[in-house]
Amino acid sequence: MNTLPTSVTVRQLQDFVQTKCKERGWTNRTDVERVMMLAEEVGEVAKEVRKQTGKFGYTTPQNSDALAAELVDVLNWVVDLANSNNINLEASIRSKWQQTDNRTWQA
Repeated sequence: MNTLPTSVTVRQLQDFVQTKCKERGWTNRTDVERVMMLAEEVGEVAKEVRKQTGKFGYTTPQNSDALAAELVDVLNWVVDLANSNNINLEASIRSKWQQTDNRTWQA
């Protein structure tokens, strides 16, 4: 069984998700299907955030476990999409933050 180390790098996460997708036969999805599933999971995150507020008839949950689980689902789809496009997320994160740090921000 493929398991994650206690402290995981982004590269290790990408490898883990790729292995899990192969094990489950999920490698034949298109990017459109991946994005549709990602959007669905983002909606589930929104619902859990709404529950956290205790509004709209919801009782505030005792903890954030359900929200955490939905955030992991979103992350898994993002990683799967990156993997399907041969994107090194760790390098991309560093590059994007370097670009962001060099931008001039308007107040």
